[in-house]
Amino acid sequence: MNTLKNLFLIYNKIPDSLQNTIKSFIPNSVKDSLFKKYKLTIADNSNCFNLPLEQIRIEVSSLCNLRCKHCASGSQYEAQNRELMSIATFENIVKQLNEINSVQSAIMYLGGEPLLNKNLPYFITELYKLETMKQIHFNTNGMLLNDEISRRLLKTNIDLICVSIDGTSAYESEQIRIGSNYESIRNNIYNFIKISNGNKTKLKIANTQIANNEEALLRNKPEIPLFLKKDFGEEIIIESNFAMK
Repeated sequence: MNTLKNLFLIYNKIPDSLQNTIKSFIPNSVKDSLFKKYKLTIADNSNCFNLPLEQIRIEVSSLCNLRCKHCASGSQYEAQNRELMSIATFENIVKQLNEINSVQSAIMYLGGEPLLNKNLPYFITELYKLETMKQIHFNTNGMLLNDEISRRLLKTNIDLICVSIDGTSAYESEQIRIGSNYESIRNNIYNFIKISNGNKTKLKIANTQIANNEEALLRNKPEIPLFLKKDFGEEIIIESNFAMK
């Protein structure tokens, strides 16, 4: 079991764009231990390199409102039980993190849609109370980033929110991210920027483009799509990466 924990800690250091792909190849028996047990509890503050644990992922929601083709959660949605993290479970995690006293970064995402959990702003606020915590961010599909939740998130002063918009056009994004609506996501982003009014929270668009072969994956990062440049210009950071079809 220590091996599984070490794998989990190494996995946390892998870029976001590769993590869902890796999850899709892990046997369910291993995945249950790796992504269910260790996302909720940490037994000590050391990893296989005997370094302090500095980053943690907390899956506040394994539920999702989309069924993205390239996402392990979306393509295998019915393969596991899914739920929202309770306040009691979260407070147990915070208690353990206080004992560890070394975690500096928290990612509130592991495949589900974090905004489905209405307690997310509370969770973020509580994590920032940890003496060692320096940075918190999460990924979202942006469909639920309405005015109310945007204002609640801005009050937490979370460092970064990554909004996923995929493909090379609005149409392709909706074909990849089944159930999404690009216009709604775009308007949510516009509103967030408008009401942020100099708040420290930054928005970033994470754009995944589907590669048709392994050769494409070995090339440099793809060009940022023109539709994203047109709609967001220089107002927001846009980062594009490849994923296999």
